[in-house]
Amino acid sequence: MTNHLISLQRLARLSNNDTDELDDDFVQFLIDELDQPTSPVGRLSPLLLKRLQQLDRQPAELLRRLQFANPLVKQLHQLQQQWLGKAVQALMAENIAVIPLQAAAFNDRLYPQDTPRIGANPGLLIQEQDISNARQCIDQLLTPVKLTNSRKKADAMPCKIAWKLPQKIPGQLYLHNAIAPTELFPQLTQQLFERSQPYSDSPGALIRKLSVEDHLLYLAIQGTCDLSVINHNLLDAHEIWSQWHPDHYKLLKIARQTGASNALFILLDTCRRRLNTPVPERWLKRLPHSHLRASIGTMAFEQGALYSRDEITTGHKIRQLLGYALVPDKRGKITAVARNYLSPVQADS
Repeated sequence: MTNHLISLQRLARLSNNDTDELDDDFVQFLIDELDQPTSPVGRLSPLLLKRLQQLDRQPAELLRRLQFANPLVKQLHQLQQQWLGKAVQALMAENIAVIPLQAAAFNDRLYPQDTPRIGANPGLLIQEQDISNARQCIDQLLTPVKLTNSRKKADAMPCKIAWKLPQKIPGQLYLHNAIAPTELFPQLTQQLFERSQPYSDSPGALIRKLSVEDHLLYLAIQGTCDLSVINHNLLDAHEIWSQWHPDHYKLLKIARQTGASNALFILLDTCRRRLNTPVPERWLKRLPHSHLRASIGTMAFEQGALYSRDEITTGHKIRQLLGYALVPDKRGKITAVARNYLSPVQADS
């Protein structure tokens, strides 16, 4: 599965002209996964179709399936964006600042409108003081999904509040006030908001965007925490590096200030090796706080990556906790994180 995940990201790239051999096993994997529009393959179908049309070899059945899936996935993307826009407008009306995350942030920016990169669950980052008001605001718009555990929600874990999208639209809307356990990356959300910029000069400037460097930092921390560094985090990081050309000195500085230089090394080293992302090797060697821990982390996250979030098990959680001990530059209070994370979680809808 890991090799197919990497091949999927390579095939979906916009900023690279490398051509890979489409072996029969990989082609069949793509065809099978296209049965589900919300699968990682299905959500990349516009990008995959564009790339396939550029290749000499175009497997007929795969091409047909991509052409069929493409309009359906684009329609899903439009519906997600509509409800994301409604949620943002409702939050702005309450004077709540928001930062769109990942796929929600890249709409019509990193990926063209005709080849969107669809997100499974649209996500927004808010500040901790706005949690209560934001919850009440979105409750009036969407149906909440309550996440509980035996100790309720633990402060050591990122706050994630979820709502069902209406009209049988797959996925959920998430609000976060943290993207990683605060015990490991303290003040991270505050730092991201302080460095963010307004999307426009509109009054209030409540819709914020991450800097180019913070986009990479977010992908590195979120990807290593979720063991998803070789899934769409890898593709997004490749395109950000190739299209938006981050400031190398600034990126190195904020990674060290945040305590995430190991996490960033794992992401960018994997990009360089697997997607041929033009990250200078000499600069990359300056990045990790601990070369040994970062190298071990790179192997662990590449081997432990998930294809589906439904596959999360206690064993997977234990691998994540080992990653939490490896990835942050300074080891935080891992015991508190472990106690809360390993508690059983139920979703009430």
